[in-house]
Amino acid sequence: FVLNGERAGISFDIDATLQRGLGSSRWDPTHMLDVIMGGQEIDPVVDIDETRLNRVLARVATAVEVAPINARVTFPGGQPTVTDGHDGVQLDMAAASDAFSEAVLAGDKEVALPVASVPADVGTDEARQFADGAAARAVSGPVRVKIADVTRTLGVGVFAPALRAESDAGRLALTVNQSMLAHRSRAIFASLPHHPVNAKITFRNGRPSVVPSTSGVSVARVDWANAVLIAVQRPGDTRFARAKVTPDTPRFTTSDARRLKIDQRLASATLPVTAGTDLAAVRSAAARLDGSILRPRDDFSFLARVGAQDEAAATLVASVTYDAAFRAGMQNIFRSQPHASVIGSEPGLDAAAGPGIELAWVNQTPYGVYVRATVSSGSRPELTVALWSHPYWQVSVDSSGRYNVIQPQTQRLSGTGCQSRRGIAGFDVDVNRTLTRAGENAQTDRTHSHYAPVDAIVCAGRRHR
Repeated sequence: FVLNGERAGISFDIDATLQRGLGSSRWDPTHMLDVIMGGQEIDPVVDIDETRLNRVLARVATAVEVAPINARVTFPGGQPTVTDGHDGVQLDMAAASDAFSEAVLAGDKEVALPVASVPADVGTDEARQFADGAAARAVSGPVRVKIADVTRTLGVGVFAPALRAESDAGRLALTVNQSMLAHRSRAIFASLPHHPVNAKITFRNGRPSVVPSTSGVSVARVDWANAVLIAVQRPGDTRFARAKVTPDTPRFTTSDARRLKIDQRLASATLPVTAGTDLAAVRSAAARLDGSILRPRDDFSFLARVGAQDEAAATLVASVTYDAAFRAGMQNIFRSQPHASVIGSEPGLDAAAGPGIELAWVNQTPYGVYVRATVSSGSRPELTVALWSHPYWQVSVDSSGRYNVIQPQTQRLSGTGCQSRRGIAGFDVDVNRTLTRAGENAQTDRTHSHYAPVDAIVCAGRRHR
């Protein structure tokens, strides 16, 4: 470092030095004798601006400082491993100030500024002793933890990766990463017989039935970690601890389920699964839909619940679902678009499905809504979607009938892959719905649907029937 003494706040005070040389009054006999004898050497008066000097030295201190690094004990693979640390270095500010000032006054061109060692809180030797002692004992074997009246054994491979060695006032101590231990112990938690069970609504003999919830106990992450930490620090057969348990209630209780009052079928719709539709895909989509429960003010999203993995199957399920929800009085019904052509015998109450094509509604009744979707077996399987709840609206539905009818064209094709098809006329239709309830104003909404014509196909050499 190149430092300038003057800029660092060290200066020669000429006036004060001359005053020191003049001493007392000029008529003082002692002074007069001193002058006659030729005088004597005097030390110069030097001013040191401590603030400026410390500011200059602080820049040096920042450049030379090396922070100490503690030695670490970690548990990769479940075994204690030591990472060496080292001491730090810092400038000795007081001694450096004195040394620099003396060098400037002496006219020296170089000066060595003293530094001091900053010891790490945890040295390598201490870390190795900890790894060979407390850490090694901690991973010496499995531990047992009792939860309520059940005891579970944790292998070293489960808990060891979650162990940590933390410095506490300069001394290493074992701790546990609570989140990691809980994640690695999830299989143990799942096997416990005491966790709470939510209430369920199932169907028995074609009617909804509430399966009661059950309360249980749970173990908080901190309590689980504390129990494991106690056990790993005990020797041999005493590697055992009891975890503190907390009474736990289910998120969906029996009272919650009964309060929804799901006791009657509001509406249902049924469509056949045609030969061109993948029956397995329809069953899969219906299974994802079946059992959907909407609490009051909950919204329903077909894409979120069912998806559109198979568009033909999803469109069939969406159409039946839309029909049932419309007749059940669900509100704020949104469908991206109807199907391109009529599905079933009720035009205007179908819905397309596919990526980005949504069907949604909101349950604005004070009761819960259960969506039940089933596919019948047999040679002519049918899909049925029913919405169950407690009656709130009286729903009436009527249709405008078909208008703007466009007759289909006929295409004449040939080839072995040709398949004859009957043409379907295109048209527009409006479906009106009125919701009434005693003491409230009637609500009326209209749904418009447009269907494009489907051309007939006649294969050469075959008679269209």
